[in-house]
Amino acid sequence: MGTLRTTGTRLAFFVGCVALVTLAACTPRGTGTTAGTGSGAEAPAKGGESAVSMSYSWWGGDNRTKLQNAVVDQFEAKNAGITFRVQTAGDTASHIERLAVQASGRNLPDLYQMQDRFIRQFSDGDSMRPLDDLIADGTIDVSDMPPEVLAAGKWGDKQLMIGTSFSFRGLYYNEKAFTTAGVEPPNPKTTWDQLSEKVLALHQAGLAKGSYAALNLCGSDIAFYSFLGGNDIKPYNGDQLGFTAADVESWFGYWDKLAKGGAVPPAALQVEQQGNTTEDSMFAKKMVMVDIFPANQYETTREINPDTSVTGVPAGPKGPGNYLIVSGQSISGRTEHAKDAAKFINFFLNDVEAAKTYKADNGLPAANKTREAVAQSLKLRQFELYDEIKDDLTQQEPAPPGSAEVISALERSCDELAFGRQNVSKAAEQFVAQAKQAIDRS
Repeated sequence: MGTLRTTGTRLAFFVGCVALVTLAACTPRGTGTTAGTGSGAEAPAKGGESAVSMSYSWWGGDNRTKLQNAVVDQFEAKNAGITFRVQTAGDTASHIERLAVQASGRNLPDLYQMQDRFIRQFSDGDSMRPLDDLIADGTIDVSDMPPEVLAAGKWGDKQLMIGTSFSFRGLYYNEKAFTTAGVEPPNPKTTWDQLSEKVLALHQAGLAKGSYAALNLCGSDIAFYSFLGGNDIKPYNGDQLGFTAADVESWFGYWDKLAKGGAVPPAALQVEQQGNTTEDSMFAKKMVMVDIFPANQYETTREINPDTSVTGVPAGPKGPGNYLIVSGQSISGRTEHAKDAAKFINFFLNDVEAAKTYKADNGLPAANKTREAVAQSLKLRQFELYDEIKDDLTQQEPAPPGSAEVISALERSCDELAFGRQNVSKAAEQFVAQAKQAIDRS
């Protein structure tokens, strides 16, 4: 059977793209179609000027790709002679997995999207070019950034990523379903135990045929780490796992109980129906009434499912477990076009019109000026939710190398549990053993 897919964790490779072994750019933009770092060799352009073609990789669904391409178009219009060839992946994990393979082949894109929790994985060798000199010479202006967002892109004493947005997870729920069932909807103070009670009550109240109260989030790293945080447990302590088999048993048992109660989809159905993007999720398709994914996807989801509401993720006995995630841009250490890539980072970070075009689709803009401009012009729900829960957000340290394999191991063990091939205890033991091996190998 296939992997039990959960929003934000599927480790599929190229989405609608070429085979991984070719490492080719998915979409040519302007001059040049050859993939790979440094492949945008300078070529003659009109008027004798030189042209630069860079490869650029990011993650996101169809809506994100449309918005990102529009920003790239704006940059190219203002910077004659610079064009991009783009690679996309449907979700963060797919993107990071692909980058890991490209890094091992020393074939990373010139410019690529990164997230603070994965910086350590790419910090060795020439995968990431330090950006400190490009900040010092003014190519990248970071003067309008909150210090903690800028610091999220550092590892050791080097700036390896410029954070261009920050986000957090939201608990999405179908407001109409809760109202119809007479069940009080979740709020920022709802605990995991209370959410379980609400989900079971929703199921028992009866839903349309083919619909379920909640997605099975057992294999979702973002949900699992939030659950750990609510119990004051860090996913990692340095280069070691921060959780035990007993902690995992609590998590697996939580979802096993909901599965046996009929409140989540059968495993085979979830594999078949749960897509790799928000737009293709069972929640957007009204097949489940509760899910967890980034709060910045609210507007995209609500366009598909008008009954969508969002609040903060559940709390645990030790308090809220939600955490801040900083996404940004990094430059390959092997690129021949670092200065031009840095110009795009600066544009993406500081240009107000570009920020409005992007519509905060990957989180709140990092620069104060652009964030304020977008907040005033678009009135997005994620800005309101951030104000509601910002005091409860924590920031995770970068995960150690091998953390992407830990996510894969979590998915596999949750598959074993969901398909009835292992019980809670055995599945938890398997996951912890495989997670330790993944960290130790790296």
